Amino acid sequence: MQWDQDRLSGFARRFTQTLSLGYRVLNSSGILWDLEAGPGSQQIRFTDGSGDVQAIGRGTSAFSWKPLPRLEFSDNASVFAGPQNTTVTNTAALTVSVVGPLSTRLGWFWQRESNPPNNREQIDSTLRATVLYDF
Repeated sequence: MQWDQDRLSGFARRFTQTLSLGYRVLNSSGILWDLEAGPGSQQIRFTDGSGDVQAIGRGTSAFSWKPLPRLEFSDNASVFAGPQNTTVTNTAALTVSVVGPLSTRLGWFWQRESNPPNNREQIDSTLRATVLYDF
């Protein structure tokens, strides 16, 4: 299940539920890669007050590579494809362990809507720098 809100793209709220099957493509030498796919549905409330319910297909990819003990690259992508709109998201991040449980992460997120309502923005992106503490 997923809930999101993106007023720039014209969505006051969007609730997505899917049922997926997954497959681990790689699991060796610090590399993990998982794929999932399946059907689902979305309930959408647009910023203009109108709404929609649609059947969708979902696919995801989760990739992680640890070339060094203190360095990890990850990339998570997803596609939600429906008859009115297709949403593609990607989050790429580089995480570096600083000392003990303290790490830093630089991440880039982008999202593309194929057919946003009311000629809104198709692409949204965010660059984040984060400090992490592992309990």
